[in-house]
Amino acid sequence: MSENLSTDVLIVGAGAVGSALAFELSRHGHACVLAERGRPGRESSWAAAGVLFPAHGHPEPAFRDLLRRGYELHRETADLLLEETGIDVGLRRCGVVAPFWESAAPSRAESWETVEPSPFEDAREISREEALEREPTLAPDIAGAFLCEEASQIHNPTYVEALVTAAARRGTTILDGAPLTEVQVESGRGVVAKVGAHRVAFDRMVICAGAWSAELGGLVSHPIDVEPVRGQVLLTETFPQQIRHIVMAGEAYLVPRPAGRILVGSTVEHVGFDKRNTIEGIEYLAREARRIAPFLASRPVIKTWSGLRPGSSDALPTMDRLGDLENVFVSTGHYRSGVILSTIAARLMGSLLEDTKPELSMNPYRYRRSKG
Repeated sequence: MSENLSTDVLIVGAGAVGSALAFELSRHGHACVLAERGRPGRESSWAAAGVLFPAHGHPEPAFRDLLRRGYELHRETADLLLEETGIDVGLRRCGVVAPFWESAAPSRAESWETVEPSPFEDAREISREEALEREPTLAPDIAGAFLCEEASQIHNPTYVEALVTAAARRGTTILDGAPLTEVQVESGRGVVAKVGAHRVAFDRMVICAGAWSAELGGLVSHPIDVEPVRGQVLLTETFPQQIRHIVMAGEAYLVPRPAGRILVGSTVEHVGFDKRNTIEGIEYLAREARRIAPFLASRPVIKTWSGLRPGSSDALPTMDRLGDLENVFVSTGHYRSGVILSTIAARLMGSLLEDTKPELSMNPYRYRRSKG
């Protein structure tokens, strides 16, 4: 049944970025509608590993500051969510070990590039002996590793669930199964949007639709620099738990989850909006898992899945007003760092919508910028 709604802020996209923004704005007294084309958190945020460590980060120094602040805010946000909803989002510090081999990829330089762009200052090289002492199941032929003990992880599906629950308790209207299909623009301002069967009148609108943001920008004749990048993942298990740290080797990683499960990721594939798992992708993940920790070869595969990350041409997010539209904004393109950046993205976008000074510069993330 169709319904006419009116709100201060219409947020389109209920992944980690959009849901964190709804939580942030609702805490500051804004009436929000959070609209999702499917179910909240079931796209890229659902498929993510929940690693609060920006491997393969961007060399832009300002982006490291953004990552650092996003990481710092997660503890505060986790505490708030637990207090307001009773939901524990599984935030825990487990550290990262990035092994390298002398005669095969990743080499020492490649392994260092995995941790060096991060905002953490405790990254250091450790010997082969220390790496195997910390993680005895790693391949015995590794030459050494880099260690970052500060890195953490979060249970991303639970995190988004808690954000949506907390926002709803503060008055946010949640619309699921409600794709944005039309936006009425008058005199350079968006005024009414059609989301699913609803017509929503809004003062401001924020597009947080991840890889689908470009399509939505087309509804208001403003291109958005974002494209889907598929990442395939598999889940295995070990009893008892035999990996304690997040282990990263090139593009591949192992993430220890509760109850002995190990998440193995991930591919990087430019295949459009195809979310299907492939034999080639799963074979790659299995091969990398065996190379990093040979004992995993005999472990059962519990399930496989994939997600579509929102990538951009310069690997930086866009967080800004959408061109010359006075009251339409965009927060997308966070690529592989959407979960870790969701907290600070919410803060910055909140400042933008309230026309207050942001705590970090937003210049690198402007809608119109030169692409590197």
